[in-house]
Amino acid sequence: KVAILPLVSKAGMPEKAREIHETYNADKSAERMALPPFFDMQIDTLGAVLSIPVNLRTGTLHKAKIWTVAPINLKRPVYDDLLDGFTAECDYWQFDVAKAFPEPPGMEQYRKDHPGRGKEEKDKDIETPAQPLGGG
Repeated sequence: KVAILPLVSKAGMPEKAREIHETYNADKSAERMALPPFFDMQIDTLGAVLSIPVNLRTGTLHKAKIWTVAPINLKRPVYDDLLDGFTAECDYWQFDVAKAFPEPPGMEQYRKDHPGRGKEEKDKDIETPAQPLGGG
């Protein structure tokens, strides 16, 4: 819940969330109890919130509003992962995906600088004794 605070557009909320994060991590004697880096939590939270499928037109509009106000440095890491979902929702509601969820500026350079980030390739099918390839 703390990680969602940076997505609220009220002044001071990201700073308060960072303060809570730092206070919590400073208190942890065992590293395994520490939270991930704050920036990573912001990215993951934005991705999680925007990847939830919605069944109402207003849900997609709400997601587009979040996308509009989200900082560019949080949008870039999640854009490629979310694009298929954005496209499917926009197609369903007959929205223009390029207007509702525009590609963040600088994505080409971001992709070059962060090749490990972005869409993960799906694992190839594997054959097991219980599930041979080809359904046979």
